[in-house]
Amino acid sequence: MPTNSRARVAIAVAAMTMFVTACLPRFGPWSGDGDGPLVAVVGDSLVHAAQFDGGNDPDDPDRFLDDELAAGGYRSTVSARIGADTADLARLEAPAEPADVVIVALGTNDLDRGVTVERAIANIVDFLDRLAPRCAAVVTVVVDAPDWGLDVTAPPYNAALADLGATRDDLVVADWATRSSSHPEWFAHDQVHHTEAGRAAYRQLVRETADECAARIDPTGPEPEPTEPGGP
Repeated sequence: MPTNSRARVAIAVAAMTMFVTACLPRFGPWSGDGDGPLVAVVGDSLVHAAQFDGGNDPDDPDRFLDDELAAGGYRSTVSARIGADTADLARLEAPAEPADVVIVALGTNDLDRGVTVERAIANIVDFLDRLAPRCAAVVTVVVDAPDWGLDVTAPPYNAALADLGATRDDLVVADWATRSSSHPEWFAHDQVHHTEAGRAAYRQLVRETADECAARIDPTGPEPEPTEPGGP
């Protein structure tokens, strides 16, 4: 094979490797030492920003979302990738130790790319059926973002999540769209990504969702401590 052909093949293989790697977010090791349920969170840039508080350094030792969950007595693992959508769930390996709670915070990028609501919901259901947690949760998508078209595309998606929650006893619907609708200060200029206050509020939503799942898993357990929306 001519040298230039080998070079082109090498470049193509490297590009494919980078693409596949980008499409394979992996759950990290379990964080925390609590005795509550094991919580796995998977999401896109919103979860990524909540975990790293807006940073983008995977070597940064700070894991803010893990810390939030640890404060609630949970051990957690987070898989988040900027640009992730529900199709990535098919390529995501389950945590090494099965999760009791799985929280899926995806959908924004699906809607932005024209993925149908039916396809996105099917991707989520397939993923949850494969991991088979004791309790699962899905997070709604904001609707007050016309630049992303979410004022049109998000309501049917959120309605489908609500319908899914109504048909599955093991599923919690975490309604970020409603909670955040009266807090423009939680959002950057694009009305999708979060400010520092928004990231804190998003982490709190995830923790409260874990609390609701924990209560479903063990109805006789202690009541979760009340928290203020948007608090630390």
